[in-house]
Amino acid sequence: MSPIAWIDNAIEKLEKKTGRNGKLRKKLIDFLKADYRMLRKIAQLLKAEGKHLAYAHLKAEVNGLAEVKQQQADSLRELINKLEGGESKVAEEDPVYPKGNFREVFAKEAVLQEMLGDHANLAEDYGYASIARQLREIKEENYNSIEQLERIIMRINTEI
Repeated sequence: MSPIAWIDNAIEKLEKKTGRNGKLRKKLIDFLKADYRMLRKIAQLLKAEGKHLAYAHLKAEVNGLAEVKQQQADSLRELINKLEGGESKVAEEDPVYPKGNFREVFAKEAVLQEMLGDHANLAEDYGYASIARQLREIKEENYNSIEQLERIIMRINTEI
């Protein structure tokens, strides 16, 4: 047994003895739901803003970013369902409306970046190393998508 697996196993046994497992799991699920809602909101914003771009190749790139966000949200949804032991209920978001710029997307991306890091650390502290790893992977992909979005915006400004 690897040292990490042994530690995860020891933490799980300790939590079962102390009764903390249920509370920690609920708290982690709440964090994952917040991350899920933020990813969905960003995907919706990207799609809405992408519809108003003048060039098809830029629309395709923005829509590709939106699809990545949606896939990340779907993977979090699967994690939430697994932790809850069935189909979870996550409140639907309000509709989004394009504003003709990507400021709101950038603001939400920055918040998401911080949330993912904090939630990954908490998941690891609670003994959920695999969830922490997945959140860190999403955080890294998120950083890359922010850079890609910046490059798209620079190209929009030069092509207008």
